[in-house]
Amino acid sequence: MRRGIFAFWGIVLLLLAGLYYWRVEANSRLMDEPPSAGLLVDSASMEPMEPFQLTQQDGLTFDSASLDSQVWVASFFFANCPSACVNLNNAIATLQEELGEKPVAFVSITVDPKHDTAAVLKEYAQRFDADPDRWHFLTGEQKKIVEIIEGRFKVSARRVTHSERLVLIGPDRRIVGWYRGTDQAEMTHLKRKIDELLSKASKAG
Repeated sequence: MRRGIFAFWGIVLLLLAGLYYWRVEANSRLMDEPPSAGLLVDSASMEPMEPFQLTQQDGLTFDSASLDSQVWVASFFFANCPSACVNLNNAIATLQEELGEKPVAFVSITVDPKHDTAAVLKEYAQRFDADPDRWHFLTGEQKKIVEIIEGRFKVSARRVTHSERLVLIGPDRRIVGWYRGTDQAEMTHLKRKIDELLSKASKAG
């Protein structure tokens, strides 16, 4: 009898452990590993991104609707991040330089708004020679930032495990793809797709 009880509770514990593992893995796949990370997606199947408003490094309100009809790249970071975020923003700085005068904007959203005020972001942006007219560092309320990053960009907004991916958005406000900023092959892919989007927009215009 006692052996049967132990077996029963053993099965229950295994089922609970399995359920917990499944939920953690499902969460991870949803937020940290977008379904087409590093690859193109069918933009026509994506809903246009709803505009959002945050505060940029100059203290003024930034409205993503100002980027309508433009190609732009979003990323996520926090200023106290010792290495990964620095590498990511260095990659964006290199991309900014390589693109030259091409009309591409960059939007970097902090996942640590309590520390990353507009003044902190302004100083931080200068480390990467960020062009304030095209590279926007954004902050705001924590709840709102999580809602924007996870709801619109489909990646993690957690401070410790935030996404290191760059999200490419087309002129129609649809996500085109997710790319690892620290992976050279994926960055090459990103640049190629940016050129394709700009060429298509130019012909349409």
